[in-house]
Amino acid sequence: MSQAKYVKKTDFGEGVRIEQNGGGLENEKISFERKRSRQEKVLLVMFLVVLVVAIIFVVLYAWQITSQKTEGDHEVSSKTTKSPSSMKNPSTTKNPSTTNNPKTSSSTAAPVCYSSDCVVTASEIIGAMNASADPCDDFYEYACGTWMKKNSIPESKSSWSQFRVLYQSNEMVMKRLILDDNDATRAKYKDNKAVMKGFDMFDSCMNEDKIEELGTEPLFDLIKEYGSWNVTDGNWTEDSWDFMENFVKIQKYLSIAPLFNMYVSADLRDSTKNIIVLDQSGISISQEGFLKNTSYHVKVRTAYKKLMIDVANLLTGNNPNTEALMREIYDFEESLAKTFIPREQRRDTNKMYKKMKLSDYIKSVGNTIDIMDFLKKMFTEAGYNVTGDEIVVGLALDYIKNMTEIFNATSKRVIANYMMWHVVLRFSPYLSFKFREVFKEYQKTISGTTAEDPRWQECLGVVGGSFGMPLGLLYVDETFEGESKKSAEEMIHDIRQVFLANLEKVDWMDEKTKQKAKEKALAIRENIGYPEYLTNKTALSSMFKGFDVEKDQYFKNIVQSQAFFNLKNYAKMGKPVDKDRWSMTPPTVNAYYSSIENKIAFPAGILQKPFYDHRFPKALNYGGIGMVVGHEITHGFDDNGRLFNKDGNLAKWWSNNSVTAFKNKTKCLVDQYSSYEFHTKNLKGEQTLGENIADNGGIKQAFQAYQNWKKRRGPEPPLPGLKNVTNEQLFFLGFAQIWCSKYRPETAMRQVDYGVHSPGKFRVLGSLSNFDEFAKAYKCSKGSRMNPEIKCAVW
Repeated sequence: MSQAKYVKKTDFGEGVRIEQNGGGLENEKISFERKRSRQEKVLLVMFLVVLVVAIIFVVLYAWQITSQKTEGDHEVSSKTTKSPSSMKNPSTTKNPSTTNNPKTSSSTAAPVCYSSDCVVTASEIIGAMNASADPCDDFYEYACGTWMKKNSIPESKSSWSQFRVLYQSNEMVMKRLILDDNDATRAKYKDNKAVMKGFDMFDSCMNEDKIEELGTEPLFDLIKEYGSWNVTDGNWTEDSWDFMENFVKIQKYLSIAPLFNMYVSADLRDSTKNIIVLDQSGISISQEGFLKNTSYHVKVRTAYKKLMIDVANLLTGNNPNTEALMREIYDFEESLAKTFIPREQRRDTNKMYKKMKLSDYIKSVGNTIDIMDFLKKMFTEAGYNVTGDEIVVGLALDYIKNMTEIFNATSKRVIANYMMWHVVLRFSPYLSFKFREVFKEYQKTISGTTAEDPRWQECLGVVGGSFGMPLGLLYVDETFEGESKKSAEEMIHDIRQVFLANLEKVDWMDEKTKQKAKEKALAIRENIGYPEYLTNKTALSSMFKGFDVEKDQYFKNIVQSQAFFNLKNYAKMGKPVDKDRWSMTPPTVNAYYSSIENKIAFPAGILQKPFYDHRFPKALNYGGIGMVVGHEITHGFDDNGRLFNKDGNLAKWWSNNSVTAFKNKTKCLVDQYSSYEFHTKNLKGEQTLGENIADNGGIKQAFQAYQNWKKRRGPEPPLPGLKNVTNEQLFFLGFAQIWCSKYRPETAMRQVDYGVHSPGKFRVLGSLSNFDEFAKAYKCSKGSRMNPEIKCAVW
């Protein structure tokens, strides 16, 4: 499969999109009871609501009485904390600090909020926390301890978190609209062509009988169309196979990039213009999976080798030559993996980004593969003429040079088999049940899952990849309130003002650089909820003109989608960059900052509980979506975002002294997070630096914005059962509970090896232990784990 495109976007992390699989569901139960009348149903619901609220009141009252009995000041023990570079995992080192329930007075004078919303919210918070844990010793355990005990990872999931819980909720909304209320929904949107195409795509995926009936025929037809395959066709010959013809077709129409990748993207140095980008690609598992010898990586490549042979055998009927042929393909991929530029080096954008004339690019990497001919053929439909004077971007010149040497030394047969294997690997999961079973076994090995998602979930994820935006209209109409957008806009304004105020206090940045930083912060644009064109049927339908979906041809629809969106990408050449476009669909549970657009985006899917609810106390909303806003704004000034100016261009706008000071500040964070141990492995502080900078800045800005709100509006009433929890403590508690999460061991290994986000536990412990206001709110003694002597701070 092709490697990810080199796009300068940073997301909030742990996030899941509606076009991805996720969420565990119980099987629906069949009832044989008689149907109740409407009045009976209403009365039953009312009774159940009253009963639940009554039970919650009793539980909260009992909890409150218990907490009052144990309330009081305890003696504080203080010990010196080691420097961040030598800090141990907070869960494995003991250092008593202060009381489990710090006594405060700022909230106790206010009357407790006993509305049903407050009762339910308090119940959810209490139900997740471990009140017996010391918040100054391990705040993650204090906030999430009971959640961790009560929640199991669903069998079909590799991890479980509050993000996944919300994603599951959003997914159930989509299921109800698309599948359960099928007739009503389709009647409502029957005049919206784009939405109806999404329905047809979903139906083709759900039509398993037709998929089974067609069997392997669709894939064999595809193989034949794209040059045949020596593995399945004993009559295949090198003389009958044309490399360039099939290389172009596979990349152009199937969006598969063997050997190297080509795509159109905004020029990082002039982000108003689109440019051709050439980058490394062509391996099917990670570089580490091919080359590292840890037990996990050995298991990954063993599983991949087995997958290769299993898929080939399903197509050939256990041909005795299959294993040898697939071994040649694997060996070729491994040789490519050895020449890949490691992900750590790719973080250096300035070093990676080489902009030059195409003629100079060809001189640099060689012309073993005729790149000029390749590009001319790739842009025929787009009507764009590529010449030697075309300015292109090379992102991995050393890889391309080494790849061509390997290409030269490899037989035409192996190259052809390798390229077609990438086609088979991409599209065989869309065939019959026996193929899906093979891929399910592979996923079990690399992620630890023991089951697969229900078919409707899989189909929802696949369809979201093509029609996620039009089907997102259903989600917006059903769930998104105007109040959510208004509140998000207010928070963005408030938090941006806090960032600007804090910028004035930064003492390590010179005034000239600081002024440009202010200009960039003020220039940040925002996308909230969904794009405006989503509610315009004509505009939405025009985006999918030419994409004709057949309800009984699932495989064909998948293949067509690759060509459709790839050709749209190529058609951008010669046109200005659309900086108003959305990179996430409305139901997505995530947010992002785009460097080249200098824009932050918050889809409707994340503007829901537990991140935001207009019935929440403001402390929870600022600790939730407010922190997300601060996180994304800070991304504009992290180790990568800072390289781009207010117009979204890669440029040198920092003074040398400010750059040096910034790197000194960030080294503290690198050392701190590298000291954290997760599933026997230390985190990679350099790899996660950008996200850690954003987390630390985001929580501070959100807290300060909340304090400003309190100055304008006054303190908030405490929640029932949490009478002695101050507004400030509730802010931090709500923030931490967003990150309650569990990982399977295999997923934990992948998170540490490849993830740019720290695991949830350390997003809490790392950012809060650096924040004086947290220590003040919970009265943590100096030198306690959550209030170390040495703290890291950038923004």
